[in-house]
Amino acid sequence: KCKLLVTDHPDTTLNISLATNIPTVCFWDKEVWPMARQAEPYFQALRDAGVLFNNGKEAAEKVNEIGEDVESWWNQTDIQKARKDWCWQFARTNKNWRREWLKFIWEL
Repeated sequence: KCKLLVTDHPDTTLNISLATNIPTVCFWDKEVWPMARQAEPYFQALRDAGVLFNNGKEAAEKVNEIGEDVESWWNQTDIQKARKDWCWQFARTNKNWRREWLKFIWEL
């Protein structure tokens, strides 16, 4: 029942919030939390969509901007695309996860 999650570092909470489609604003210093080169396009998509920020001030400004209409902001096409792309790469969910795992293992 979280209306808006604000997180200050990339951890499991970020994956959970994006996978469960909880409106999320996040921020951290890239120098403190360096990312793998392969993950950078996904982080950049979140930045471009206005979900990820470089500092708390920018994140706070976004929170104030979206105010009481968090759902409309969160459901924008570019935000949902960035979220879904992130989840496909880092936080997949599927009701049939066992079937997917078995298929994957079988193909090895």
